[in-house]
Amino acid sequence: MSTPTEDEKHKEEKKKKEEEAKEKKEKEEKEKQKEEEEKKKRKLKEYQQRHGEWRDIAVNQLSAVNNILITLATGLLVFYTSKDNTDRTNTESDWHIIAYISLLISILYGIGVLFSRLYDARLSRHLALCRKRCCKKKDQLLPDNDADDSCWISRLCNFFKVVFCKIPKISMSDIEKKDNCIIRKKFEEIQKQSTMLGVTTWIWLKCQVGFFLIASIIIYLMLN
Repeated sequence: MSTPTEDEKHKEEKKKKEEEAKEKKEKEEKEKQKEEEEKKKRKLKEYQQRHGEWRDIAVNQLSAVNNILITLATGLLVFYTSKDNTDRTNTESDWHIIAYISLLISILYGIGVLFSRLYDARLSRHLALCRKRCCKKKDQLLPDNDADDSCWISRLCNFFKVVFCKIPKISMSDIEKKDNCIIRKKFEEIQKQSTMLGVTTWIWLKCQVGFFLIASIIIYLMLN
């Protein structure tokens, strides 16, 4: 049996070093990739925590602004009504009526925001409970779709439907007995209602602010 030459030994050593270097490089890349994934997970967790905190702040501020505007609009309406308004021209009377109507509309929008927030919270609570039950009983993740492309008529109909009609719910027996497709479809319907209520809340809050500002400007000009 022939012994390997110096060149063959050198080639084998070189090949071995190249393989070791390649393995070392792959190991470093895997470690780097693992570190990046862990960093990404930490950042994702941090962003989720921030989102939850700012969402709670936004909801609390929304409720506070709504309550303040309802109080101010009601107080301004009572104050303006108690003023002596007998000596007015026709034009002044028209502006007087516009101010009254604007305040009343602002108050109605404020009440609408209160009910919209109330039922949105109720639906959101039920959706979270359904997610928990499905994950526990069937090991199934329900969809998370918050897109809304509805028009104002659909949002208004949805508001009255949720407030005055029976809210659809997914019971524990439904999750245990019914097919996953049926549960998913029903869940998406409830989720759509909740999303539409959320959009309605913010739009009506803007309308509430707008009509209050219109009434305030008119009353200020009428009293000066």
